[in-house]
Amino acid sequence: MRHDHRSVIERLAAEDPARGTHVEETSRAAVWNVVRASMDDSNTPGSRPRRGGRLAAGRLATVGLTVSLAGVGVAFASGLLQVGAPARLVEQFEIPTSGFGSVAPGSPKVLALTTPDPQGGAPWGLRTFTTTRGAGCVQAGRVVDGQLGVLGADGAFANDGRLHPIPVASTSQLACSALDANGHIFENVSKNNQLANGLDGPEEAPSAEHPVEHEVCAAAVATPAEKSSALGRICPPSEERALYYGLLGPAAAGITYLQEGKSVTTPTSGAEGAYLIVTLAAPGWHPNEPYGPGATGVLPPDGPITEIHYRDGTVCHLTPTPEAACTPEGVPVGYVPAEPTPTAAQAAATVSAQVVTATGGEHEAIISFNAPLAVSSVRDQYKIRWTHAGATPAENSVDATEADVTAGQVVSARSGPLPQGTTELQVVLEHATGPALLEGAGTVYVPVGTATVNVP
Repeated sequence: MRHDHRSVIERLAAEDPARGTHVEETSRAAVWNVVRASMDDSNTPGSRPRRGGRLAAGRLATVGLTVSLAGVGVAFASGLLQVGAPARLVEQFEIPTSGFGSVAPGSPKVLALTTPDPQGGAPWGLRTFTTTRGAGCVQAGRVVDGQLGVLGADGAFANDGRLHPIPVASTSQLACSALDANGHIFENVSKNNQLANGLDGPEEAPSAEHPVEHEVCAAAVATPAEKSSALGRICPPSEERALYYGLLGPAAAGITYLQEGKSVTTPTSGAEGAYLIVTLAAPGWHPNEPYGPGATGVLPPDGPITEIHYRDGTVCHLTPTPEAACTPEGVPVGYVPAEPTPTAAQAAATVSAQVVTATGGEHEAIISFNAPLAVSSVRDQYKIRWTHAGATPAENSVDATEADVTAGQVVSARSGPLPQGTTELQVVLEHATGPALLEGAGTVYVPVGTATVNVP
């Protein structure tokens, strides 16, 4: 499933969801009394110099980071944890007719389901929302007073001990899929090496006073660039989590998963069929991303879940190749297709192409056609594909559209560099029959038309 949304959404400063929130300063002071009591004065957050004042490398830095989150946990248990300014420097869905669209008014909600953190403190929870172009998205984070966010701990947000709400439609912890006909979201995420404070990674941890400065540790399996963003500080294993969460739809009744070698069965939550498992991160490398949404799928991927139990009594056994009971007709149980797949006759159109010389001297084609069918959701887009035996790679494709298109609208796109000789260009309508987004499971390619060009 495609889950890298940064190429299709616009960067925008997020609206402050905590505007008008009163923060009790005496409670804030009490939080820091707990933290400071456990730390040497030379390592207190208040004594860290800015710009160049990096934490000392090695054991001393690790101890300071660990105690910081532990202090926040004590504060939460005491009812002292406050809500601070929102997380900033995030991306937001902005354009209602392009990419994933914009957030549908009234759709965001924090689900009732919460799961304790292995070391205490604010529990973990999920938030969902839908968009104007038929996508449904889920985010994970820590929860305080019904708000989903990240904690000011482990160097994030100047270690202020507060929950910082994640703006709706931030790409932080975001995974999206195509809604079904009844508006249900089917999406599952498996993520190891998640920072315990709830951050995606060090690049998303500015402080309120220094919005471009980062004083947060990175996951042990982070890339060199990500570790550099954290100034080389690595989180201790106790401050990394494994998260397994998702929405299995209204037909789901429960899941079975392995916990310390034993099978545990638990019910799913609400009409969403929601589940959320949080454990300490296992040591070593795991087959999903340390930052970003992790591994995603229409079924739970790369995790401890072994079975999905449905309300009609059927059971889906998750194996390396899930059985037909898991995805009958290529879509998960309970998913109601939003629209029928167009036929080749409905999608047929005349396609024209001409060769032009690009700025760099390469030859490419400009392809044009009148859209035979309107496009208004994330499940459809027009794509241009071409194959040439002498090209590397032999098969190539470009998106002709990523926004709404009206029937009859002229669509033009460039092919990119073409090799010498004859190339046949094919326009297809890419259509997602299930929740997986384009190029995922259940994607079909309806032919629209072809054109042939000769490159000298």
